[in-house]
Amino acid sequence: MYNGDHFFLHEDALWDYKGEIGLKKLNKSDDDYKYKICDLVKDIVSFFNTEGGYIIFGVDDSSKKIIGLSEEFPLDDICSRLKTDTNEEIPFTYYKQTVKDFLLGVLFIPPRVANQAPIAFKANSKKSSKGRNCYKQNDIYYRNGDSSEPAIGDALMRLVSGQKIGSIAKIVDHNLPVRDKSFTQFIGRRAELDKLWRWLLDTFNNTRLVAGVGGVGKTTLVREFVEEVVNQSPGNIERIIWLSAKKNNFDAFYNSLYSIESSYENRFSSENDLYKKILISCGYIESDFDEEWSRSRYLIELNAALNVTPSLVVVDDLDSLEHDTQLDIFSNLSLVFHGLSISGGNSSRCIATARLRLGASVSQYHELRGFSEGDFYAFLKHAYNQYNIKFELTRGSKLFKNFHRFSLGSPLFSSSILRLVAGGVALDKALNYWENAEGEDVRDFAFKKEIDQLAPGQLRVLYALLLLSPCSLEELVAVTGIAERTMVTEIGRLSDYHLLERDPSVTSGGREFSAPSNSSLLYDLVKPKIDDPRRIEKRSKEIRAEKRARVEEVSIAIGRIVSFWKLEEYEKAFEYIDKLKSKSGAAGLQRDLECMYGRACLRLSPPELDKADAAFRRAREKSCDRVELLPLWIECRQLKGDWAGVIELCEKALDEKIDAQRFADIGHAYFNLGTDRYSAGEIQGAVDTYVKGGQVLNAAIGAHELSDYFQSVNTRRKECFIEAIRIAQENSHGLKDVLNVYEIAWSAFECFVRNPYVLNILADSSVKWGEFVTKIRKTSKGDFSKIDTLVGRQSNVLEILENHDWSYRDLILKTRISVEKLIGYREIMHDALNDSL
Repeated sequence: MYNGDHFFLHEDALWDYKGEIGLKKLNKSDDDYKYKICDLVKDIVSFFNTEGGYIIFGVDDSSKKIIGLSEEFPLDDICSRLKTDTNEEIPFTYYKQTVKDFLLGVLFIPPRVANQAPIAFKANSKKSSKGRNCYKQNDIYYRNGDSSEPAIGDALMRLVSGQKIGSIAKIVDHNLPVRDKSFTQFIGRRAELDKLWRWLLDTFNNTRLVAGVGGVGKTTLVREFVEEVVNQSPGNIERIIWLSAKKNNFDAFYNSLYSIESSYENRFSSENDLYKKILISCGYIESDFDEEWSRSRYLIELNAALNVTPSLVVVDDLDSLEHDTQLDIFSNLSLVFHGLSISGGNSSRCIATARLRLGASVSQYHELRGFSEGDFYAFLKHAYNQYNIKFELTRGSKLFKNFHRFSLGSPLFSSSILRLVAGGVALDKALNYWENAEGEDVRDFAFKKEIDQLAPGQLRVLYALLLLSPCSLEELVAVTGIAERTMVTEIGRLSDYHLLERDPSVTSGGREFSAPSNSSLLYDLVKPKIDDPRRIEKRSKEIRAEKRARVEEVSIAIGRIVSFWKLEEYEKAFEYIDKLKSKSGAAGLQRDLECMYGRACLRLSPPELDKADAAFRRAREKSCDRVELLPLWIECRQLKGDWAGVIELCEKALDEKIDAQRFADIGHAYFNLGTDRYSAGEIQGAVDTYVKGGQVLNAAIGAHELSDYFQSVNTRRKECFIEAIRIAQENSHGLKDVLNVYEIAWSAFECFVRNPYVLNILADSSVKWGEFVTKIRKTSKGDFSKIDTLVGRQSNVLEILENHDWSYRDLILKTRISVEKLIGYREIMHDALNDSL
């Protein structure tokens, strides 16, 4: 690398030159200091994810001549930031080297070991003084030539697959059918594909549901992803199994349905038929099956078969089956694949497509919508060429935007409209024709299945929504005559079908619901199915008039209350709201007033916490959805010390919408609830609470984007486990207690709390238990099973430490000794058991 005058004149994927570290003139509290530390962390992660390499400090980046290094390497700050932002540790080495009387700093970063997943950032970097980030949450960086870059597309696929960048991968075994005849070329969707590739790294979720309205391209997206997997060959996937329930598809050019049943050899028609086809793909033959097999038996066989060969199972077009069957299949497959993951780290995964959400959790759910404007423009250029039409559309023009809006960005709808243009109709006229009679067939294909499955009450709600949108729950009740409790159920079903949207930004009048962006396409499909459309239309008109009047009333009242708050006249605000509550009958105003009343109670001196809590509860019961309601309610319960109440609020909020701040709140609540229980003498209750808090926070870190809250949630996770271990250890009086301390420490280790304190506890408590058992009591089969488990666990700890963290040299030695002792105890127990026989 050095020829006596200068270093190689070019940098490479394996080395990088830096003149100075660049921190000498900065204070540790400066934004730019923290940013530069993050920038170094980014380079370290990039080298680690690729092939490893060297960063050499003290070499001019332009001339490659030695200039020397005059500052210390910030080892502790880099290690701390690396751990905080990635939840990982990289065993890099830094040393000093003198060349021609100049001091150089050499940083060696090893490559990741075989089958180790690339490191992704779990949080945004610290911002520079100019507001720039050097990496963002979920970014996976790698070395591309002489630079560190976020991996997307092919680079991301290669990293996840464990392939070298630019290498040729082997092909995964698969049973993919031929492409559908309507397919021509895959366009865009790179961000969606990259999300699915990142899903292959998700150790907490082995099941994915891609859902969306008909014609949006669900099957096409998943097919493209699976073909990429086939070609890239991730080391943890050995087989692709593709099965579909699809019977028909729509040909946009001929404006008609066509059957695909005869061309699909891997089609299934029922739940047990699906499980049977998966087993056949795993090597079962007809004689292996019994007609009497129950669903449970099939699921047991699936678990066993997929444990042998890690597979990616694709279940396409579930919506061709009955609704209850769809729910059963997705639920059962989720259980099977989750069980495979937790039982032995099996990497088998399942991805399904459907129009409904099917009860998928937030981390399982992947909603697919129409093309973005950029992808839509690229798609149109290709489609115009396919239809042999001259492409004259300008991106951003009014006509282009109308095309995007009318078609919802759907490839199927767009092609259906272009059918008219290919026939000689001008695009502006084609859009109008298609919105009316010319688009009926394709709209039937896209929406009729959902509309036909709606019950009469759900149809009435949908029709009212199309007329009133946006509107509140109470307004829908008033228009349709459906009871509020039933209305909540009907709204949930419409949401499952993507026929209703919630607007979280609405801050007055309660939670509001909106018709989807395709509402103009639904009107003619829904109205003929309504028994009394005129009554709903008349009542909707009256509601709209009342709404206009109410908006003015609410605006005046809120304006006066806010003016009191600005002047910090909380007593006057309290009295004014109290009077308004007693005389106002407007539902929307009542909802707002309950929330404002609670806020006023909270700001009194001293605060009326019980009244505030009750007011916030009434506001929520009346469907108030002001953005400040939840934070104020949480604040109220925090001031009351009602930590269980805070947890309840956060859990309900997270069921509706993932919000990183709520995880920070829930972590704070679990920690304080544990402290309260410990103070009350509830030792085991306190320990259980701390452990539960740590596990909840660990699941949040693994499954969600926490951004600026990552560090606080990560710290609280560690604090919960450390307190649980400390209390359990202080109150350890017998053999059972020693094992309980170990189990808590093991839970901490599994949740990535792996500091010296936890590692020492694991080594000490496991050895202590083994020593006690072999000396004080007769060995049982249960004891032998437990010591065998401890040997396996401590061996796993040792392997992780040796592979990833040589900075813990003393602990590595201690853990190795603990493994040797446990093996010795196991041999003693084994001999004792044999003697007893």
